[in-house]
Amino acid sequence: MERETLTCPFCGAPHRGVIPSGTVQVKCKYCGGTILVPSSAPCCPGHPEVLAVGLCNDCGGSYCDSCLYLAKIKEATLYLCPGCYKKRVATGTTVAFVLLALCLVMGFFLFLVEPPQGVVLLIFTLPLLAWVIYSRFHPPKFDTLKERTEATRRAAESRKAFISQLSTFELYNVLLNDCMRDYGAESGWKVLEREIDSYVQTSMTRSEAIRKIAEEKGLLELQKAKTTHDTSK
Repeated sequence: MERETLTCPFCGAPHRGVIPSGTVQVKCKYCGGTILVPSSAPCCPGHPEVLAVGLCNDCGGSYCDSCLYLAKIKEATLYLCPGCYKKRVATGTTVAFVLLALCLVMGFFLFLVEPPQGVVLLIFTLPLLAWVIYSRFHPPKFDTLKERTEATRRAAESRKAFISQLSTFELYNVLLNDCMRDYGAESGWKVLEREIDSYVQTSMTRSEAIRKIAEEKGLLELQKAKTTHDTSK
């Protein structure tokens, strides 16, 4: 048995389980993504010098973080390689193009028989057909896994820079104001104190615990809470 430390490339969560020797891939317990074990990961077909980090949800191929696109499909997020990404876009626009082309033909035919109704159908169909053609050659731009990871890293750095500008007392007041807004005056204070105590029990000082909690909060939420706190003085 071999213990390896992995970080999920999809959600950033650590994989803390024991990975048996020879294991090729594991499932992330948090997001369900398929993580390729580095010692057995193949090279990315698009970048042969880079090891693959995950699988394409459509074709199952192994790709690096620069080749996996995060495509929003209804309520789900799919990780697609460049080929499957283009295929999905092409398939969607092709179906829409065929349907609208049929409506266009029907509109011209109807125009010859019932001009008013034909004009209405043409006015409705032509803009949609133009939009579909435009979408075919200008597909929506989804971020790659690498772009999202870099954006998350920049956001974390901005959050740390913002937190470093505040004293422990200011951070506590911001966090307290945030908890009171969510849970009420008395319950909010208790919730925050429980969070602080949970970190203090891990050998952190109270000041370190407050800053740790602040780092885990979103930057925008903290800024909003601080603004609310400042204006209420």
